Amino acid sequence: MKFSVKAGDLLDAVNKVSATIDKKKDAGTGGIFVSVHKTETSSAVFLYSTNITAESTVKLQATVEMAGMTLLDPDQLRAGLQSRNPGDLAEIELVLPSKGKAGSSDKPSRIRVKIGRNVFHLGYDSKGTDIMASRMNAIPFKQAPSYTVKGKDLNEFVRRAQFCIPRENEATQRFAFSGMKLVSTDRGYEAHATDAHACARIVIKGQKGPKEMENILIPDVALPSLAKLVRKEEDVRVIEGARNATGDISKLFFRMGEDTFFGTRLLIGKFPDIGKTIDMHVPDYWFTVNREELCQILGRVTAFDDARLAHLEIYGKTLKISAHNKLNVSDISDEMPITLEAGVPENLDVKVTVNLDYLKNAASTSSKETLRIGIHDYNDKAKFNKGLVVDDVDDAVESRYVIMPVWQ
Repeated sequence: MKFSVKAGDLLDAVNKVSATIDKKKDAGTGGIFVSVHKTETSSAVFLYSTNITAESTVKLQATVEMAGMTLLDPDQLRAGLQSRNPGDLAEIELVLPSKGKAGSSDKPSRIRVKIGRNVFHLGYDSKGTDIMASRMNAIPFKQAPSYTVKGKDLNEFVRRAQFCIPRENEATQRFAFSGMKLVSTDRGYEAHATDAHACARIVIKGQKGPKEMENILIPDVALPSLAKLVRKEEDVRVIEGARNATGDISKLFFRMGEDTFFGTRLLIGKFPDIGKTIDMHVPDYWFTVNREELCQILGRVTAFDDARLAHLEIYGKTLKISAHNKLNVSDISDEMPITLEAGVPENLDVKVTVNLDYLKNAASTSSKETLRIGIHDYNDKAKFNKGLVVDDVDDAVESRYVIMPVWQ
């Protein structure tokens, strides 16, 4: 294996595929797979990684002298390329061990990367290359896309909804919950998420998503890397992969530009109707708060509650947020002014306890100056299911979160 490529292009490709590297290193997948092709008429270099659920690959513009494949340590490769002139040429090749060295053989032992007069070496690993090659070769590079979506929409969905999604190792009996569902409704292009304690509905207003993309459920583990790859893309082409025995699409591929692919398996299962769930939560009292001040208070109280709870109390035109730690008897209490909406009595006195992280995330994902919050009468247990509602609406996006109260 021997090829040369611009150092900046190689580092950019490494950063793109690093998000889907398998940290568990199962079946030899814990690295970046490099596949170098050369024929009489064409040549290509691909970088590929997979964490079994999601995968990404980048095709590099390179000059190929000899074909081959290997697995590389991404941290070492990234470190070796750091702070280089992006236009400098990196020459990469498999090298044999020095003659006469103890234990030497005719098999390649490491990979040499030469940039000008600077050289560094990476360990050579052939384990798992066949598995990685078969996975990469299954990517539909030449297949026509089924439809397109806006990269900024996908990124916005992930940014605003992901904190409501349970991780795959949490509540495994709710496997179908561990993802973000995309739907297209009369309201607009929507993303839904829930972990049964909080739920999110994010709507791109005035825009319907592709009809073909309705009821797509993307697993949580794939979302961060997908958002990273698509956030700067205007149009992302979507290619439908194989279907299962019931006719459901089991895998989707996203193509960015001509050289970058991202693939993910999809979750199959019954997902709750988030639209109906959110619409049934109608708060008794609405008020607005300064979002930045709310975030600051929530940031302070975080260290004081071992159970991650925030106790909210509204009295008059004041919101009091408190927390306490039962283990070391510490506590904190902060107050801030609020603006009651029309029809809310000024002598209001209600309390509710919610998960601190949900409220903090709902507030921090917004960029608005004020945040609209709805609350029900905490003492009326017949209204238990109404929860705390957080609204974040601007000209383009409408986010609504329902956070269930915690009874103590």
